[in-house]
Amino acid sequence: LAQTADKVQQHAVFAANGESMRARLEHLQGDRIRLASMRSSPLSDQASRDFEDLARRFPGFEFDPQTGVSKIREDILFNSGSDEIRAEAERLLTEFARILNNGESSQLNVLVVGHTDDTRVAKAATRTKHPDNWYLSAHRAITVTHALTKSGVKPNRMGVAGYGPHQPRVPSKSDAARKQNLRVELFVLAPGASLPGWDPTSP
Repeated sequence: LAQTADKVQQHAVFAANGESMRARLEHLQGDRIRLASMRSSPLSDQASRDFEDLARRFPGFEFDPQTGVSKIREDILFNSGSDEIRAEAERLLTEFARILNNGESSQLNVLVVGHTDDTRVAKAATRTKHPDNWYLSAHRAITVTHALTKSGVKPNRMGVAGYGPHQPRVPSKSDAARKQNLRVELFVLAPGASLPGWDPTSP
């Protein structure tokens, strides 16, 4: 009887472990699906074609049709150490905003992310406004959102982030590599997409 009781108890433990494992697998599967949906582009085919055309016409602007993520080299947007948008970059941002405001895309949100290279802010005049690269990357992202707002993108559709030099595209082993790491990224997000600290349902 004791052996039978032990076997029953073992069976119950195995069954419980199996249910726990099944639940964990289902949770992981759900995470995989959610991550996949975050990586897929929320843009319509027409909006993707418009952004691809923008990339052809503006060197320094990149667009990934698979994810809907755009990247703009910071030397296209800004002079060194500055967060003031260059005059020649204003047309690019104006056209980006036009696409974002057209048709179904007008329901989408955008996260603007600034990145610098690992060269520290050296000039005293620059440090008074941007004490380090954290400030510079965030200030540049904020300036881009202001430009997009000026072109008609509602402020409540946008968020900003600054990563400084800490999310490089390539190792900063040369000036050419550092140039690649200087960029502003624009993540176009579906209306229900959730990010830390951002409630997409907020009016």
